[in-house]
Amino acid sequence: MMDSEMTVLSAELFRFILGFMEIVSEVFRDDLRRKRYRTDGFRFDRDKDGAIVHLIRGEQQADYYNDSPTYNDLTQWGRVIPAVREEMGDRNKQVVVIFSETYGHGPAEHVWPGAIARGAYYAAEGGTTLYSAHLLKDEFCGLTLEEQRRILFDRTPVVGRKAIGQPVNSPRGKFAEHGIGAVAHELGHAFGLPHDFRRDDQFVMGNGFRNLRRNFTNSGGRRVGFSAENASLLMANRHFNSTLDVTDNVPPEVELKLIVEQPRELYAVVSASDKSKLRTAVFSDLVAGTIVGGEKLNDAEVTVRKKIPQAKLKDGSVVIRVIVSDSGGNQTRVEKTLKVE
Repeated sequence: MMDSEMTVLSAELFRFILGFMEIVSEVFRDDLRRKRYRTDGFRFDRDKDGAIVHLIRGEQQADYYNDSPTYNDLTQWGRVIPAVREEMGDRNKQVVVIFSETYGHGPAEHVWPGAIARGAYYAAEGGTTLYSAHLLKDEFCGLTLEEQRRILFDRTPVVGRKAIGQPVNSPRGKFAEHGIGAVAHELGHAFGLPHDFRRDDQFVMGNGFRNLRRNFTNSGGRRVGFSAENASLLMANRHFNSTLDVTDNVPPEVELKLIVEQPRELYAVVSASDKSKLRTAVFSDLVAGTIVGGEKLNDAEVTVRKKIPQAKLKDGSVVIRVIVSDSGGNQTRVEKTLKVE
């Protein structure tokens, strides 16, 4: 929280945050369990009163942090994160969720001016997410899980506001659905997940996060969750898998080569090694901005040859990234660019 006028975290707002994050946690845990992984999902740091929530009072007014009137989200990230870093502690040792009360109250094409949702992965245990605290407005948050689920289906118009992809006066439930989904999506980035748009309306790491209501109905439609590749990365993360070796803090050594073979087929060849076992390799086409494949690994030293389907070109080049994780929960990311004649 960054509003320079806010000095007390109310009990109601505290409960809003807890309820909001509990339903986000449920999205991760339930999907992984449906995929037959054994996990309790991620957990919050707690004290005797429950999850630990810090109130941080910014030294500047909200307009400074949200880069008004430009509202550039990268500038906002660059101003908010340093302002809370001392309270956050070591960024490599925890995943921190920040709700920043830096949004404006004037007109906006979507949502509110200065609204933001971003996430970043740092290390085996560390990442950060930043969201606009408009998500915690009274009309979008419930004090219990049951109330929060009910709000997802509330069709009361929010006068003068548009959820992304929705008409003006969008329903209250759409803002709640998009907000919960955005937190899940950006937390995915903080846990080390890349975008995956192959089933865009279904994957949390695509735009499926805007369709979370599917998971709370009995309609039998396609549920929203994580692709097999991103699920494997979550289970190679210490926040989800208690069997990982937390004494191993050395990331894998990874080499990536791109090879074109006739008839114009692209292959990624990965050589990787680690002092413990390797767990998974996930390939992304960075021009297309999406995962294109993956392999589960089970040795300390491997070579993987992966055909890259329909790679997209930018300036005649393809750009491929591989993320390799090990049994300590460490990730190594390597990307290569290849000019295609």
